[in-house]
Amino acid sequence: MPLLYDQLKQFAVSLFSIYQEEASKRANIVEKEPKLKWQLTNFEYRDTGIVDYQATGNYIEVPIRAGISHAVVERIPNLESFLDYTEAIRSTAPDVVTPEAQLSHLAYQLIATNFDEYTNTLPPSDELIQLFIDQLQNGAILYKATVHLKGIILLDEEVPITSYAFLRRPRPSDFERPIDTMLVPATLIVPSAVLEICIPGSARSIPPMQQEVEKYCTILRLQGLGSVAYLSYTTSTTAVVQLGMPGYNSTLSSPISPSAEYKYKLSKGDESRLRDIFHQLDVARTTTLYAIEREDNFLTIAYERYSEALLENASLERKVANAVMGLEALYSSDNSELASKLSNRIAKALSLLGKHSLTTRGHVLEAYKIRSKHVHGDQLSNKSKVKLQDKYGGVHIFLSYILDYLRISIATAIICDITVKENFTTLLDDSLLDPLSQNELNTRLSPAIKLFNSIHIS
Repeated sequence: MPLLYDQLKQFAVSLFSIYQEEASKRANIVEKEPKLKWQLTNFEYRDTGIVDYQATGNYIEVPIRAGISHAVVERIPNLESFLDYTEAIRSTAPDVVTPEAQLSHLAYQLIATNFDEYTNTLPPSDELIQLFIDQLQNGAILYKATVHLKGIILLDEEVPITSYAFLRRPRPSDFERPIDTMLVPATLIVPSAVLEICIPGSARSIPPMQQEVEKYCTILRLQGLGSVAYLSYTTSTTAVVQLGMPGYNSTLSSPISPSAEYKYKLSKGDESRLRDIFHQLDVARTTTLYAIEREDNFLTIAYERYSEALLENASLERKVANAVMGLEALYSSDNSELASKLSNRIAKALSLLGKHSLTTRGHVLEAYKIRSKHVHGDQLSNKSKVKLQDKYGGVHIFLSYILDYLRISIATAIICDITVKENFTTLLDDSLLDPLSQNELNTRLSPAIKLFNSIHIS
């Protein structure tokens, strides 16, 4: 729109003139803001994850323009052509409710182009003004999230996972920048991986980035056995217009402190299988697992128990009990059912997905004994823990087997769209005795069988 472009160029010239006047008034006033700047030394990331680093935090003062910028913007309505500017915005983008607010937002963007470094001429503003006009007319805006994760180790510098996201190793530069003192953690926790999400949108089509972050964390938690959770994430956009939804260009911390007991490794060679698993799990049913208002059903209950067992800083007995309750949510249709019956169902289903049926049944029966102790307020004796150590190589290794059965079962319920649990459990029982039911079970689980066998999900 040539008319709007010319008007905004004139606005930029007037704004620059006001800025110089306000700057001269504040020539002896230095505005500064306290920040914290971390410095990382001996930072080393290998195939086992972060090996070592030392972090030193120093408080510094950073010059800011808050006072002068606010004073300049307050004078905008007094400009002789103010109504012409707002009317030109309204004519170009009739659905903009508050052109005055958009004009003020543009002013802040222009001031941020380093007005301080120019004295007699206006800083280059053509590209910014044109971008502003494009975005007013619903032009493209990129919405980004940088997510600090625990639970994943990267064998390569970057690992693509979808068209809109990739994982990368953390770098010292991620943390060696001034941050608000209000956001300072007690200690610097460096993530094991960084997830970068970039989704195209516009001023009228704003993707829900918090939901996107939760989605990726959920699918990565189901993709492999890892205590995957975000420590914090930062959102940003390429927007130069004022967005109708607040909260962008901000940092959010996790409401939990995830315990990264389990980690799995990814490399560039996993790109194909990651795309496959995300394609299969990025569906409406998965959304119910991370929705803010979740409905209680067997799938959401199983996932909650799985997440609690993976992330909570709790006793082994409690973790095993949560994992077993997650399996019960998927495979039990009656509270009075015996452990042997449930373990047979679980073993039968997972035998089609690459697990040894007798080994699976033995693990589940062992887990039921631990769950029973926890429910009755007892703990494993040292003798029992030594037996688990000798038999499985460690209590947490044993727990990992049970968690893996639950993880695969949840993923299978989603991929195969198992919505009526009673029908599925009946089919499992019948398949133990009836060849026709066995064939039906194979057909019912074929999407998961094909996926698991073709990409060898760990």
